[in-house]
Amino acid sequence: MHVDASGTIHLSWVWRETWLVETNHDLCYARSSDNGITWQRSDDTPYTLPITMSTAEVAHTPRLGDVAWTFTDMTSFPVDAWEPTVDVSLWNSRRRLDIFVQTTSQGDGERVAGDAAGSTPVYVLTCP
Repeated sequence: MHVDASGTIHLSWVWRETWLVETNHDLCYARSSDNGITWQRSDDTPYTLPITMSTAEVAHTPRLGDVAWTFTDMTSFPVDAWEPTVDVSLWNSRRRLDIFVQTTSQGDGERVAGDAAGSTPVYVLTCP
């Protein structure tokens, strides 16, 4: 999600067939200039709510093999169940990406991973 300088909300998402990330498909798009009351496609065609898999504007359909993914460890420690947060102001002003990582009690698929045992440290990962 992104809110531009004029206040328009730009939303992108993928559909998922199961809780497994590899079942993601169809990168979709919608925008709203009235704080989410109404939504339009990129060609200004209005959506009828709710937006469904059959009515969503598909911006891209990724196919297996389309992208060669590379992975780089950003930490020297496991992050386990974690919830990343990005400093949007820093990104908007300096194009610097800092990701704040903190262990949470929520796991994949909206399952509960256990009770949080008190406070946990917050790590700042700066992306080059």
